[in-house]
Amino acid sequence: MNVWKSTLVGLPLMLQGCLASSSPLPAIVEVRNARTGLPVADAAVRTTGGNMFIPPRSLLAPPTSAWANPAGGRVHTGEDGAANLLLAGSRPNELTVTAAGYPPLHLTLEAQKTNVRGALEWTEGRRSPIEDTWAGPKLEVRVHTTPEM
Repeated sequence: MNVWKSTLVGLPLMLQGCLASSSPLPAIVEVRNARTGLPVADAAVRTTGGNMFIPPRSLLAPPTSAWANPAGGRVHTGEDGAANLLLAGSRPNELTVTAAGYPPLHLTLEAQKTNVRGALEWTEGRRSPIEDTWAGPKLEVRVHTTPEM
């Protein structure tokens, strides 16, 4: 009897942690110099698709949510400061942008099934207090799913 009560109480709590299945969402990331507005070529853009599950999946089975697809990726911007990438749809995605002479830019994107939020407008992302004292140039990014803004 106690097992049934525990199951009935625990089941709704476990189901709240479930995420919908994830599929790749094509997107475009643009990187520019925050001061001049000029595109930054050869910036490294890294993404990590969110696998929201606590505790780690390896400790409990079965998992309550599907793995992010893709789990992550890395691209470099072209001369125009833009690059095509795949985000994990229906998941939060961590974005890190690095380029020579700039502090790293960190940002969390909210990828839906067909669009992405978090950087529709130019943003400088999150920085540590040490990076905020940086006197040199900073990066800005925007991410969207359509070729034209």
